[in-house]
Amino acid sequence: SETAAASAARLALGPRAKGLAALRRTELAVSRGDTAEAEEQLALVRRHFGHRDPQHQHTIDPGRHGMVLAASQG
Repeated sequence: SETAAASAARLALGPRAKGLAALRRTELAVSRGDTAEAEEQLALVRRHFGHRDPQHQHTIDPGRHGMVLAASQG
């Protein structure tokens, strides 16, 4: 839920935790159709994970969300 995602973002300490919280908030925004919020959260995901954490789960989901956002904008 939005409340849980907001709490996770507030409590996240390290870059990985902040990136995961932003990823969950991106998912929520995409599901609501809030493209502005989704883009903002996706930028945070990329900033927190970036090239420092090339694990698959940190590249596949942001890529998928980026494609959904691009498709929704035409």
